[in-house]
Amino acid sequence: MEKLLVADRISKSFGPTRALHDVNFELCGGEVVSVLGENGAGKSTLIKIISGVLAPDSGTLVIGGKPRRFARPRDAIAAGIAYIPQELAVVGSLTVAENLVLGSWPSRLGMTTPRAIIRRASEICERAQIDLPLRQQASTLRLGDLQEIEITRALARDARVILLDEPTAALSEAESSHLFSLIRSLTARGVGVIFVSHRLEEVAGISDRVCVLRNGRTAAVVDGGSASHADLVRYMVGDAPAVERKPRPPVQGPPVLSLRGLSVPGHAGVTGISLDVRPGEVVGVYGIRGSGAATLAECLGGELRHQSGELEVGGQTAALPRSPRAAARLGIAYIPPDRKRGGLFPNLSIGANLGLAHLRADSAGGFLLAGRERARAQAVLRDFHVAARSENQNAMTLSGGNQQKILVGGRLQSARRLLVAQEPTRGVDIGARREIHQHIRRFAEAGSAALLVTSDVEEAVDISDRVLVIRNGRLVAELAGDRLSQSSVVAAAAGEQGTGAAA
Repeated sequence: MEKLLVADRISKSFGPTRALHDVNFELCGGEVVSVLGENGAGKSTLIKIISGVLAPDSGTLVIGGKPRRFARPRDAIAAGIAYIPQELAVVGSLTVAENLVLGSWPSRLGMTTPRAIIRRASEICERAQIDLPLRQQASTLRLGDLQEIEITRALARDARVILLDEPTAALSEAESSHLFSLIRSLTARGVGVIFVSHRLEEVAGISDRVCVLRNGRTAAVVDGGSASHADLVRYMVGDAPAVERKPRPPVQGPPVLSLRGLSVPGHAGVTGISLDVRPGEVVGVYGIRGSGAATLAECLGGELRHQSGELEVGGQTAALPRSPRAAARLGIAYIPPDRKRGGLFPNLSIGANLGLAHLRADSAGGFLLAGRERARAQAVLRDFHVAARSENQNAMTLSGGNQQKILVGGRLQSARRLLVAQEPTRGVDIGARREIHQHIRRFAEAGSAALLVTSDVEEAVDISDRVLVIRNGRLVAELAGDRLSQSSVVAAAAGEQGTGAAA
């Protein structure tokens, strides 16, 4: 078979972080090669290099037998590579036909007509051998139909390589089946498809070969039909055993938080989630992107409004919080996943950022008691070993790791019953990660509780007493004790059977 794409010893670093290290990858015409790997394994970086979003630090891309170096995505498109991300670039207010000709409108003397647009779009569909409702507005279509628009546009640009990033994350079973039929028709015409997914059953069913990345390296390249789910999981996470934990006495008393039947409609929503979090516990919640795990965190943090379910906090029935202030009144402190967008105020000092949650307690007669604010800030700077000149320093002048320490420290100060931490160590070095984990554990062991929502399986297993796994918006497994390991968590999230039922 003709080799459409060869990535030879590709390496890429972001500062001190090595995202890819001498990764090799091949794609031939007429085949599907899936890319598997845990979050942080290097999948996204490899995809961005192939699609021209990033340039490698070293290594070579060979396209159609010729070495190429892309400076921008347009260069990759010109070389016959089409990247179709999970977030599709279809304009909902336009018709299907208008989306297909967008950027290359049929015109005569600078004018176009609906008839000319339909004629050109019909030619594109005929050439791609894909039937689409050309006159229908794109916003009325299902997600699977929108993907077909993207694929049709790619074929109209003579794409020989189509890269699909988590294409079934929000599709129904019927839509996924239709997509797989379309992929098979593409490969029958000599197109090569790169298929990125966390779903092992899909990977096994559609792939000719599977490339598994782990820690920025090629862990394995295996035949799609011969590798078992257990083999793929082992390649993804290695043979890491469950972390030994110091035995603790059984938890006494009622749960800090009880949630029953939480449901949130829409993409990445959840259905019928129930859980308890008891004093002294760190409960991990793990799920891949779009699973609904992040939605659970946002609900408890008061970031969402359209949810249903029953909540008890401290043994008392309470309404689900529909604002961060409502969550705070329940004693819930929420750490958002993006410190710059939802965690810290960029133009305020460290002290002001840490004092915002305590304005009432730190004020008297309408005046701020600066001494109290200063003491709170100095406690966080001391306890988290923040590298800062003083509490008066602007928060955004700190390094990313120190910013994260400020965010976590401030939320721990304000948490009375429950800390909901979503990706609390994203973008920090190993030292800051260990320090943040220690503070979360100490917070729980002091009699409160923590719900750790993370897409980092190592983090979920390392810090948690038990891990709840969410897949397709549902709680599918609860793992603890000798059943808790990186392999068992990843297997449950990927849909492998026999990993342990949810309690």
